[in-house]
Amino acid sequence: MTHFLTAPRRRYAFILSQWIALAIAAYCGWQGYELVDRSRVAIEVAARWYAVALVLIAYFVWDGGRPHPGAWPPRVIAYIREHPAELALLVLICVVGAFVRLFRYGTLPPTGYIILEEHIYGGIQWDVLHGARPYIYPIPTYLGALSQWMLGPSTHGLRAAYIALGIMTVPLFYLMMREVVQRPAALFATTIFASAHVLSDIGPPHQPLIVTEVLLVWFVLRSLNTGNIMWLVPGAVLAALLSFEYETAKALPVFMIPFLAWVAFRALLWPIPRSLATLTGRFRTMSLPAVKAVVAVTAIVIIVAAGPIIAENHRGRNIYF
Repeated sequence: MTHFLTAPRRRYAFILSQWIALAIAAYCGWQGYELVDRSRVAIEVAARWYAVALVLIAYFVWDGGRPHPGAWPPRVIAYIREHPAELALLVLICVVGAFVRLFRYGTLPPTGYIILEEHIYGGIQWDVLHGARPYIYPIPTYLGALSQWMLGPSTHGLRAAYIALGIMTVPLFYLMMREVVQRPAALFATTIFASAHVLSDIGPPHQPLIVTEVLLVWFVLRSLNTGNIMWLVPGAVLAALLSFEYETAKALPVFMIPFLAWVAFRALLWPIPRSLATLTGRFRTMSLPAVKAVVAVTAIVIIVAAGPIIAENHRGRNIYF
């Protein structure tokens, strides 16, 4: 038996199991679709099928490597010792960002820069706590509902979660910038982001969408820099959720499509291959990861977006276009 399960055969068996998992994920997604389409039930009834499908898709893009949590503490300690000035500046920037986002925390009425919808979102979130399940604008709606459930129907319940997200976005923005530029440029960009007054607005729609967009870009860049497709799984989920938000939020996932196409083009054709063998070698190297990435992202977007679209279409509403 040991002789039969050689390393190449184990590898082929693992790849085969991933494609089988994808087929099962498609079946689960279809079952969720059928459940909503035929019975016109609330989306949470079909959510179990969608959740299983997402887990199977994550297995489909898994590279087989196992995480090693024990290796992280030494690496973090070593990084702190090697870059104390960078971390001190980042902490100072985060403190500034927290102040900019907190000093108007108790202002009544809210001084929103773009729109004043705190009372509207507060009512919608309160309805969610009493059984409503709106599909449009899900990120600020359900995060705000969770905040009201924890802190009560008060100013704290309306604003605390959004302000916390705004503060958390500052170090996340720095991590995103570090994927594309060196430390000085990343710190400078994070300083501008943290101190920009308009980005500190306490209005409900803004902070959740900003942190979601920052995370989406970070996941995509992290996947490209590490070659690990697994980072695209949460990125695709966030992209699908953003498609139900405001038009500016919907645009970001759309912009990602030509960006990723350009990255694939450069990886395949730049520098210009001087022979067919070179082009064939590049294609073989990136074909399987590219196919898996396209299939996984497409499947996740369809699964996350299909249920709400179907449910709302049954009600005579089109929330996507």
